[in-house]
Amino acid sequence: MRVSGVGVLVRVCASVGAVFAAFALLPSAQAGIGDKVLSHRALYEVSLKSARNGSGIADVKGRIVVEWSDACEGFTMNQRFYTELNDSHGNLTASDRWISSWEAHDGSLFRFDLTDYLNGELTDRASGRATPTGDPDGEKQVHYGQPADLKVELPGKTIFPTQHTFQMLEAANSGQKMHSSTVFDGSVDGEFYDVVAFISGPITAAQQPDLSDVPGGDDFSGMKSWNVLIAYYLHGTQEEVPEYEFAFVLYENGVAADLVMDYSDFSLSGRLSSVEALPDSGC
Repeated sequence: MRVSGVGVLVRVCASVGAVFAAFALLPSAQAGIGDKVLSHRALYEVSLKSARNGSGIADVKGRIVVEWSDACEGFTMNQRFYTELNDSHGNLTASDRWISSWEAHDGSLFRFDLTDYLNGELTDRASGRATPTGDPDGEKQVHYGQPADLKVELPGKTIFPTQHTFQMLEAANSGQKMHSSTVFDGSVDGEFYDVVAFISGPITAAQQPDLSDVPGGDDFSGMKSWNVLIAYYLHGTQEEVPEYEFAFVLYENGVAADLVMDYSDFSLSGRLSSVEALPDSGC
């Protein structure tokens, strides 16, 4: 089933986070890819790219802030996704999602905490941790602290956001054009997704986004990058059409630019407006 309108705006932030994370795969992959991933803070200006007739959406503006860093024993990510949606009747809806997560270097543990606000009122709160039930590469169980009665069983080989991006980087560097995985990124209701990434490139310098006017963007000139399109399917639904799609330019240091988030009824653009390196953890 397709998701559209205000509801999807508060759901998308966790998926956006998957793009900006990184994960240590095998030792060889960590040395070859992980050393290039940048601990950073990135800011994106969000705007409405298109809206189909009947969507009821007149305009969308907002901002995404992402901080990712290596915290020695794991990777931390803090995100905020704020949007203001104007509908065709002149009503304004403000959606605000905050999410923090920590992911173990070996991908065995994942902790998350998220809050959703709608027009300044708290609407959802969730926190929990995912742990393996046995083999670290096997099935995992998500224990929610809030809502307290929720437990989710994740199938074997389910990965978390940071691992997902590192796997995409490894696939891109090895020339693969498609990468499939099952991803849990933390959610209010325990949903997780079958995710298919389509990778093209590396793209030429002339095809890369112009970041010359972006604070911190000069360092990206000539850096290896790829065009990536990710399709998200709710796990177990067997739907032929994805819930939503997410396109972007992925740089080899794990930073993304030129975001396009497509939700069928409407799509959003995310323009990288600033990026800065965060201090090395010293690990």
